[in-house]
Parts: sequence; C-alpha cells; structure tokens
Amino acid sequence: MPRAVILLCLAGFSFSLFSQTTPETAQKQPERVTPSQIMRLAHNAARLVDEKGLDAALPILSDPNGPYMKGDTYVFVYTFDGSLIMNPRHKSDEGRRLINSKDEKGNPFIAYFVEIAKGPDHEGWSDEYWIPKPGGTKPFLKVSYIVGIPRMRIFVGAGIYGMTKLEAQNSID
Repeated sequence: MPRAVILLCLAGFSFSLFSQTTPETAQKQPERVTPSQIMRLAHNAARLVDEKGLDAALPILSDPNGPYMKGDTYVFVYTFDGSLIMNPRHKSDEGRRLINSKDEKGNPFIAYFVEIAKGPDHEGWSDEYWIPKPGGTKPFLKVSYIVGIPRMRIFVGAGIYGMTKLEAQNSID
C-alpha cells in the first residue's frame, strides 16, 4: 500500500512539471472551448429566446456571471437585416445596423451571419473573419456558429477564436 501511495505522489509531481497551469495562472488562462460547445451554446441561447421571448432572454444572455458568457466566449443577437440587438462585448453598437461592417481584412462578417440565418437550414458556421478578442486590439481569426429564429426574424450566434471554418466543422464531437 505505501508503495502505491509513493507512485501516485510521483505521478502527480511529474504531471505538475509538464503542466503549464499553476495555481497563480489558473484564473488567468480561460479554458479553451470546443466547436461542439459553441454549437450547443448557440442552440441553447436560440431556444431560450424562442421559448421565453427576446425581452426575457436578453438579461440572461448578457449576464457577465451567467452561463452564456465565459472568458472570450459570449453570445450575440442580430436581426435578419443585420441590426445588432445584443452583444455584451460591444454594447455601444447595440441598436445599430451593421450589415455592411467589415473586419480588418475586408470580410463582410455580419453579412455572412445574415446569409446563414436566412438560409435553408437557418444555422451553420460562418466564414472566417478577423476581430480583436474582448479587451484587446490585435485582430484574431474567428468563426461563429449562427442559429436563426425565422419566425422572429432574428438570429443568435457564438464564436471561437483561432480556428478556421473547416477546422471547426471537422472538430465536432
């Protein structure tokens, strides 16, 4: 029995040597979300809006301590004409029609979202676009999963940084 305890202690010690997360950095390094988690987040947010109504859902979706915001991950809501209803990371743009907005490389990413939401499936991964992470200024590669709610003429989305559309599609578990 003591030998097993020693082996477990050694295994834990060697694991900690190769781990880059320490108690001091654990809070600073947000857990990386997966494409499957992003899809579930977007679907759950769309279901919430569809079932509870937009007015009841918005405070829940934008709650910084709620289930729809964590680190770089958050949900956003737009109309089918490209007007921003809610984005907790870009509150100053809420109410504005952003259909013609382009990223740092000229990609019309809001138009991508609208096209998906209005499409035959009303959901899917956007093409890649480049925007800064929350609180930053340097543009990062990002794709978003969009879920349309046609009867309300709105859509919900959530995104993931550092991944192409193909990588996101191929990473679904």
